[in-house]
Amino acid sequence: MARRHLRLTAVVAVVLVSLTGFRPHGHGSHSSGGGGGCSAHSSSSGYHGGSHHYDDDDDYDDDGSSGSGSDSTPSPSTPPRGTVVECVSAHPKAASPGAKVRLSGDDLYDEVTITVEFRGADGSVVDTGARKVDPVLDGEDDAYGDPVFRVPMAHPDRAAEVTRCAVRSVR
Repeated sequence: MARRHLRLTAVVAVVLVSLTGFRPHGHGSHSSGGGGGCSAHSSSSGYHGGSHHYDDDDDYDDDGSSGSGSDSTPSPSTPPRGTVVECVSAHPKAASPGAKVRLSGDDLYDEVTITVEFRGADGSVVDTGARKVDPVLDGEDDAYGDPVFRVPMAHPDRAAEVTRCAVRSVR
């Protein structure tokens, strides 16, 4: 057990040292070519005097990023999208017919307007409905942890004609 713990500690130490970009400088001559990592410019900071040399140029570029020198672009967040989880056809005699829509995506922090199309048997749009919501404050979370909203029909008297619902947009 102690041997396994020691081995794990050694592996973690090696990984941490390699991730932090540590490299021994030693004493003696040192060219100002940058060394380890990929620097895009000559030394921009550090102390160059006496027998010691300090140069933080290899670890951080001017833009504040660190790493191997390649510029990483953050992955774009997925915009909110809606999925109908219940259509008016499931409850045609509801007091205020509409559709329940589940929102998902990475960017659910701003108000959005959900627009739903209520379609008839032939696929034509019978009615539409829209609702402006705040995903953080307004919705009830479903089993997946995503907010769910009820979007009412603009003309509830047409509920009997509706056979399916589709999300037109989430903006």
